[in-house]
Amino acid sequence: MKKSDLRRLIKEEVTTAEKDAKAAKKIKKKLEDTFELIDANINSIQTNLSSFNTPGLRYAFLNAIRTGIIQNDLKFDKKKANNKLNKYYKR
Repeated sequence: MKKSDLRRLIKEEVTTAEKDAKAAKKIKKKLEDTFELIDANINSIQTNLSSFNTPGLRYAFLNAIRTGIIQNDLKFDKKKANNKLNKYYKR
C-alpha cells in the first residue's frame, strides 16, 4: 500500500468519525429526554399509587425496561418489555 493510499484512508476515517460525532450531538437531547420520561413515569407511579403498591409497579416498570434490552445486540425489544409489564397487570 502506498503512503498516499494510507493517507486517504486515514482522512476518510477521521471524516467519518467527525460526522458520527456531529450526529451523536444532534440526538443527545432526545436521549436525555428519554431519561426524563422514565423519571416522570416513576414519579407518576409514586404519586398515583399507595405506598403499599408503589414498589411493585415501579419494579415491574424498570424490570420491563431491563428485559427489553437485548444484551448481545445492544437493541431494545419493545414487545418483550410490554409483555413483561403486562405480566404485572395480569396478576
